[in-house]
Amino acid sequence: HYSALADKFKKCAERSKSYSLLFEFAEKVARVLSLKAYMGLRLVKEYKDDNRDELKKIAEVDLPKLKGYLDELRIVNRSYFFATYKPLGWEVMDIRYGGAIARIDTAIFRLTEYLEGRLERIDELEEERIPYPLGERLHSSLCSADYYMLCSPSSL
Repeated sequence: HYSALADKFKKCAERSKSYSLLFEFAEKVARVLSLKAYMGLRLVKEYKDDNRDELKKIAEVDLPKLKGYLDELRIVNRSYFFATYKPLGWEVMDIRYGGAIARIDTAIFRLTEYLEGRLERIDELEEERIPYPLGERLHSSLCSADYYMLCSPSSL
């Protein structure tokens, strides 16, 4: 679904000079989601199935590709932001993109440690996943308290 959307937005960006940056931004978002939307579910499934070949592919191909897509999105988002808004506030996006990119690096590191035998198990993938209650928030954006709770559930 997201790959098809990315292709459509890319064509729109090529056809529309006035809105090309907006369509390019939408294309990059869809491209990131084409890999990221099910990455967590894939990781858990392949880990639980002990499918080391697929875990290796995720670590060596899919996650680096996602990291590249995310960096492309960051660059286009930055161009769009500075062309549209005052510069104040972009530092928050730097932090968010930086955090997402660092998480991908850590996922690659943890998978590699496991696949090369330096870890017996990946604790993060052993835990039961806690669903985020998106249904309750369909009509509002994530507030800073929600972001804090997602990133730092412990106040210690």
